[in-house]
Amino acid sequence: MLGDHGLARKGLFHYEPLIRVPLLLWASPRLSERLGLRPGLRVPGIAQNVDIPATLLDLAGCAAAKRAPGISLLPWCRGERTDGPRPYALVTNGGEGPNYEPWPELRTLATRRWKLQYYVDEGRAELDDLESDPQEVDPPDPEQHRDLVRATLGRLVDAGSGASVWGEHIGRW
Repeated sequence: MLGDHGLARKGLFHYEPLIRVPLLLWASPRLSERLGLRPGLRVPGIAQNVDIPATLLDLAGCAAAKRAPGISLLPWCRGERTDGPRPYALVTNGGEGPNYEPWPELRTLATRRWKLQYYVDEGRAELDDLESDPQEVDPPDPEQHRDLVRATLGRLVDAGSGASVWGEHIGRW
């Protein structure tokens, strides 16, 4: 991603090449057969890093904690399900970092088509339509999509994105 969006460092911003990373799972042919996995299967959709431990626990025959945020991806690896594992991905960052003052606290909810990035300390939202602008260079005005922004902010809060950091300014949407 070096140079994308005119930036040399993009780690604190949630551009697509940073947050949509393919998940590759591999097992030996013998293990695949024993576990009922389908080698070479491609599953379109959204999964998150929290799904990896849940999947590994399921492979080992162990139950995940009831409140664990991940879901096992085994039904998709076995070809038992064809829908995407998740309707959206939640991406967060905050804290301190080098060369940015202040380091923005950012909460993002990404679906297959839309991505809403909410800059917590600034009370500002950025909306991306990944269907019409996959390079994320011309984001639509969030004010022109108030219902979508309001619904997506609600999903973002419900997704457990640190609701305690939301201030009064979120009500303007």
